[in-house]
Amino acid sequence: MMPLQVGSSTEDKAFARVRVAGLDTEGLVARGDAPDWLLERGNTVLTLDGMPLPRFIPGPYTEGIATGGVAVLRSPGDYRVMLWGESPLVSVGSHSCLDYGELRCGSGEIHISAQFTAAGGMEIDARNGGYVKIGKQSQCGPRVMILTDDMHTIRDMHSGKRVNPYGGRVVIGERVWMGLEAIIKGNADIGSDSVIGARSMATGVLPANSVCVGVPARPVRTEIVWEHADVPE
Repeated sequence: MMPLQVGSSTEDKAFARVRVAGLDTEGLVARGDAPDWLLERGNTVLTLDGMPLPRFIPGPYTEGIATGGVAVLRSPGDYRVMLWGESPLVSVGSHSCLDYGELRCGSGEIHISAQFTAAGGMEIDARNGGYVKIGKQSQCGPRVMILTDDMHTIRDMHSGKRVNPYGGRVVIGERVWMGLEAIIKGNADIGSDSVIGARSMATGVLPANSVCVGVPARPVRTEIVWEHADVPE
């Protein structure tokens, strides 16, 4: 691995931004072996020393490659990271598994806390300044989608006002279980220790310690906890 030149302004700014975001910088090194096309635009990749890198891919054809972006990755794996726009920030906590998932961040932020698990095919998309935060020990079933934005504009035909989220926020608490093909939409706020049912669509505020199902998802049972172990009683 070839680290960036110690004290370089790009690296210094990246570490400063990570600290401002409240993220731990201990043990992180800047990766000079990240793709040249990414580093040449003033982006920085920070990982634990010697950690295998995920695959980085260019942004959408209409947006291009990010400038001034930072990726803070504490977990290796077979997942993809797409950065575009101005100063996107992506962080993945330790002991997390995102295999076959994709993180897409355009001028926004994605923060995945420690011990997160995704079963495969997960997509997280934070665009137009959108923000996603997932609490520790949460998990996704296969093909879960977390989207801050619908990617297209829907307007009221009379006022012309946009009626769907633009650069929304998604906040998912700790130990949230998102079932098979669940969709989490912009401006969702999901309380800790909750379950989002398979193929449900979550938006708005959903309470902690609840099972939420449907389109849109609504609590059908409250005062629950769940655990990873699949036991009879």
